[in-house]
Amino acid sequence: AKTHGMGKQIEGHLRAGHKVAVFDDTISTGGSLLVAIQAVQASGASVELMACILDRQQPGSSHLAELGIPCFNLLKVNHQQQVTVDIETIHEWFNND
Repeated sequence: AKTHGMGKQIEGHLRAGHKVAVFDDTISTGGSLLVAIQAVQASGASVELMACILDRQQPGSSHLAELGIPCFNLLKVNHQQQVTVDIETIHEWFNND
């Protein structure tokens, strides 16, 4: 649950059988997304997609990848600690050739 907005852990009308996407602004440890995924699954719904604005390329990314849920990132941190557009992810999602 959040201290801002509606103060709920899950916003909207989530029901068993729904297919949903979970998102966060950044992935570092992956903890926030993991908690969200567990809450969605506890409701009987399934997570079909994870999304984030910035993947910090820290251990959380690989832990979340092990879940087998597709993840869409807009940006990532490269080896020089610079924020770059995640071309690989964008290409994977939008070029099906």
